[in-house]
Order: sequence, then C-alpha cells, then structure tokens
Amino acid sequence: MALKILNIQDEVFCPICLELLTESLSLDCGHSFCQACITANTKEAEIRLEGENSCPVCGVRYSLENLWPNQHLANIVEKIRKVQLSPEEELKRDLCVRHKEKLLLFCKEDRKIICWLCERSQEHHGHHTFLVEEVVKECQEKLQAALERLKTEQQKVEKLEADIREERTSWKYQIQTERQRIRTEFNQLRSILDSEEQRELQKLEEEEKRILDNLAEAEDDLAQQNQLVKELISDLEHRSEWPTVDLLQDMSGIMKWSEIWTLRKPKTVSRRLKSSFHAPDLRAMLRIHRGICEQEEPQKSGQGAAAMASELLKCLQEEVTCPICLDILTQPLSLDCGHSFCQACITAKTKESTTNQGGESRCPVCRIRYCTGELRPNWHVANIVERLREVKVSPEEGQKINLCERHEEKLLLFCKTDGKIICWLCERSQEHRGHHTVLMEEIAQDYQKKLQEALWKLREDQQEARMLEAGIGEERTSWKKQMQTERQSIQAQFKKLKDILEYEELRELQNLENEEKAVLGRLAEAEDELAQHSQLLTDLISDLEHRLQGSTMDMLQDVNHLMERSRVLSLKKPKTFLKGQRNTFRALDLQEIIQAFKKAHVIPH
Repeated sequence: MALKILNIQDEVFCPICLELLTESLSLDCGHSFCQACITANTKEAEIRLEGENSCPVCGVRYSLENLWPNQHLANIVEKIRKVQLSPEEELKRDLCVRHKEKLLLFCKEDRKIICWLCERSQEHHGHHTFLVEEVVKECQEKLQAALERLKTEQQKVEKLEADIREERTSWKYQIQTERQRIRTEFNQLRSILDSEEQRELQKLEEEEKRILDNLAEAEDDLAQQNQLVKELISDLEHRSEWPTVDLLQDMSGIMKWSEIWTLRKPKTVSRRLKSSFHAPDLRAMLRIHRGICEQEEPQKSGQGAAAMASELLKCLQEEVTCPICLDILTQPLSLDCGHSFCQACITAKTKESTTNQGGESRCPVCRIRYCTGELRPNWHVANIVERLREVKVSPEEGQKINLCERHEEKLLLFCKTDGKIICWLCERSQEHRGHHTVLMEEIAQDYQKKLQEALWKLREDQQEARMLEAGIGEERTSWKKQMQTERQSIQAQFKKLKDILEYEELRELQNLENEEKAVLGRLAEAEDELAQHSQLLTDLISDLEHRLQGSTMDMLQDVNHLMERSRVLSLKKPKTFLKGQRNTFRALDLQEIIQAFKKAHVIPH
C-alpha cells in the first residue's frame, strides 16, 4: 500500500524543485509545475532567450497565456499530503519545503503558510504576516462565504442549463411547426393557381365555343343567303327569256322585291376576346324558299305523256287556286299557317275583318289568327303558277293563255299601277279606273332593262356573299389559332407562377434550415459553456468543502490561489434568442395578385 502511494507521489512532483506540486500549473504539452517554479523559469527564459519560453522537460515552446491551473492534479496532491506514511513523513508535512522549519506564520499578501525564515526572505519582505491560529477563523468565514456564493452560482447555472434545454426544445418545435406551415401555405397557393388556371382555361373554352359557334352560324346564314341569291338569279334569268306576256305578268311584285333586296352582311367579330357576335337573322326571308319544290317542265314524250301531263296540270291547278276567288293565284301571299291567297283577295279580306271583327284577322281556311305583318310573298308558288300558265295542254288552251280570264279579250295592255297585264275591258273596269296603263310592247323593253339591272345586282351580291363566306372561314381559322395561342400563353403564365412558388418554397425552407442550424448551434455552444462552467463550479465547491473540513494546515495552504479562483469565476449568461423577433414567412394574397396581373394584362383575357 505504502509503495503504491510512493509511486503516485513520483507523478505529482515538480520537475524543477523536485517537491510535491504547489499551486500546479500545466502547459499544452501536458507537463505540470509549481506556480512559483514555472513563473521563475519563465522570467529567466525571457531574459536569456529574448522572450522565447520552452518547457523544462520536453523543450516545446509556450507562452504565458498557455499556462492553466490543473485543478484535478492539485486535488490529488492535497489528498496525498494527508496520507500519513510514517511518523517521520507526518512530521515532515508541517515543515517548510525550503527551510525545513515549522510552518507557523501566514502571509496575508500571498495568502499562504510560511516559516519564520520565509518571512525574512526577499520573497515576503514587507508583507503582513500573522500567526496561523490568529487567521484561521477569518479564512474559514471567507471560504464559507465563497462556498455559499459558488453554490448560488451553481444553482443559477443549473437553471440556465435547464432553460437552454427547454429553449432548444421549443426552437425545434417552432421550426418544425414553421416548416409544416410553409409547406401547407405553398400547397394552398399551388391549389389557388391550379383553380385559377382551370377557371381561365374554362372561360377561354367557353369564349372559343361562343365565338366559333357565332362564326359557324354566320357562315351558315351566308350559305343560305348565297343559295337564295342563286335561286333568285336563276329565276330572273329564266324570266328574261319568257315571252312578253309572261314577263309582264306579276311584274310589280318582282320589281318591288328587287328594290328592297339587300345582302345582309354578318357583323364582324372583334379580334379581342370577350366580344359578342350576332349573326343576322335571315329566317324570315329564307322561309319564302322553303315551300313547294320547283317542278320540272313536262316534256312531250308521246300521247301517254301528254295525257299524264294534262292530269297533272289539273291537280296542280287545284293546289294553286285561291280559296277566296277560286281562280289561279295572282301575286300569292302566304300566312304562317301555310295557306296562300291572291294579294288582292287577302288584302280585301283583311280590311273587311279589321272593320267587322274589331281588328282581328283570321285565315279564311283554318281560322288561325294572323296580322298584316305576317303576310309574305310565296315566290315558289308564284313561279309554279307562272309555269302552269305556260303549259299548253291543247291548242284551245294555248289560245286561252293570251286572253283575259274574266273577259276573254286579248291581253294587250299593262297596268303600271298594279303591275299586271290586262285587256281593254279591264282598263275600263272599276278595279283599274284611273290607273296608268300603257301598251304591253311599249313597257316590255323598260322592264327587260330593270330585270337585267336586278340580275346584275344579285350577281354582285352573290359574289360578295361568297367572299364573306371565305372571309368567315379565314376568321374562324384565325380565331382557332388565337385561342390555341392564348391557351398556351395561360398555361405558360401559370407554369411560370408555379415555378416561382416552387423556388420561393425551397428558399423559405432553406432559410428556415439555416436559421435552425444557427440558433441550435449557438444554443449548443451556450449549453457546452454552461456545462464547463458548472463543472468548474463543482470542482471549486468540492475543493472549498474539502478545505473547510480539513486541518488548519490544509485550509491555509495555497488559500490565496483558491480565493482568487472563487473570486474571478463568474457566470456568463448565454445570449437568448427571442422567438417573436424572427422573420416568419407570410403567404401573399395570390388571388389579389392574379387580379392585378389580369388588370396589367400579364394574364390576358
């Protein structure tokens, strides 16, 4: 047992004075020395080597800043000093290391026990010295006060350590919550963009459908107008080849129609979106060409064909007979119910109904109400009537064609007022009294010229209708291309916004990660510093408690250094991080931004 203690003593001897370490100081190389020995060695080396210091054992260079107290080694030395190996060793323990005299005095300046020879040495010259028994109580009180202060400090350190751990946990929770919130808000922003994109594309699709439907309707209406003009041109070309009697028959209706006919152009569609397009309503005019189909002229193909033609003629004559006057229709007008009448007959009937029935007019056949505005010319029936008039079923019938149906006189006069061919008896009748009549031959050339002018106008309208059809086709193609470009533009704009969101989300998460790393790193450093400070306090408190519980010699030995350590050891509070002062991410009002984009034409409509 004694041998082992002697072996340990060899490890705690100062390499300079070869005694047990007193106020041990260690270098970075690991070697330890008495404070007085290494200080004297350092001063001597600075004088001799011009400021360069090296370890007396290994020769490694050091500076005064590298000297640090080795408290663990000092504690071991103190415990070894208490071990009584023999009466001689115990006696030697109370003797001065240098002078081998009893340690009975206490130096107040150096706060250490000395002998009377030390008192007279140059090291303690002029110092205040007292007997050991006189300063014991004072040292005990100071050590006890230092101990109480250090224990209080230790409690503060423990509380700060607990606060730091709590703050670190709180920061971790807050950072995790913030990370989840950032992801949630960016997901919501992406959802808003997806919703806005779908809404914009839906609006564009509806706009495209509306515009293209309008263009298709306009194109259909122009095609119908073109067909109508084509039929009217064919009719006028056919009339221009008729005999004079047929040409002048019902001439007023034809000329009136040629004067009021105009090609109704479709409204142009603006190149900008959200513009309405309304195609012209041509249904009323087109109805006059949706009646009875044009019949082909019967061709002579023998006696059987002639008999069949005669029978067909009689059937057709029944169909084109006016239900009022029971004669073949003259200037036929049709009602919405489908029945047709002579213009003169239905006009007279309308006036009579208006007078007798308080303004109500009814169809003479089916009694359905009608108004004067619903009367419209039935050109298909009129053409069939004209063609029936041309048919010669027999020589007698052929001769009757040029005779007045009422008076059986030749039709040689033309009433310009009514636009009809009449005989000389018709001219003297009440119906044509006071009308302007001329010879048929004289007026034929004038009406032939008017027919040519009407024909020329219709051909121009036909050519213009074809050009308008082609223009609408080009416009539809242009709109489709514009809509496709707009669709791609919308998708590109929203993709750009989504890319911006993606970048901003990654940037916010990276900033949060950097902040987390910085804050938790500083908290970890503060926690480490507090742990080291706590350990120093624990060691120092243990040393003070050991001194107070030990002998007078142990308490006063190196007490100066111990009191200095307890004085300079102060708590450094770690820097706190206020959670309310950090910059947190706040999602923008994306819908408001999109509205601003729309106003600025960033996302066009």
